[in-house]
Amino acid sequence: MNLKRFLIRGCAVMMLLAASLSAMTGCANNSGESSQNLVYSPYVPENKVDENQPGEEKNSSVGKSLQYQSKVTASLDKIVEFDKCATQMLRFYVAQFTITNTSSDPLDCSALTHFNVRVGGEDDPELSSNVSALVYSRKYYTKTGSDLKILNQAIESGQTVTGYIYFAAPAKTDSLQVVYTPYKYFNTDKLIFDVADADVTHYTESFE
Repeated sequence: MNLKRFLIRGCAVMMLLAASLSAMTGCANNSGESSQNLVYSPYVPENKVDENQPGEEKNSSVGKSLQYQSKVTASLDKIVEFDKCATQMLRFYVAQFTITNTSSDPLDCSALTHFNVRVGGEDDPELSSNVSALVYSRKYYTKTGSDLKILNQAIESGQTVTGYIYFAAPAKTDSLQVVYTPYKYFNTDKLIFDVADADVTHYTESFE
């Protein structure tokens, strides 16, 4: 990881912490938020898998679910673009996921580590840790009166969790996919959700 990417990731972690703390103070009357408010670090084994090693890939689309072995079921329920936030170079999104852990063990799930964006067939981790996308996503849920949280927790056996990730994408691209790697650090198997223009909900209000 180069210095630029390291700094971006570090900044994103700090912003994620700030957004989580803001959510705690702004939605203190919600009894169901508990662990999702705390930034945590997924378990990384000493002999973690080589991320360049090919793995199994399964494809779906927005609104449809994918199952990984008998361990995880995931669906990309909704994807929202913040129209007024776009620049000449980038567009900004939030993606709402529902994930069920059907295994017998806890499942790490972090927006920063287990999700990625694939643009034109190429993975770009910097897009899935874009700080502006994080800020816009938090403002979006606050403005729409939702207490939905960033996916940032261990999902217990049998538990279903709905949360969101955030990302940016180039203003112009031939294809856009959101990639979920359920067992990051253990294998490189991926659940890939294709995002077509017709699948995107456009939020047209300003956050100013």
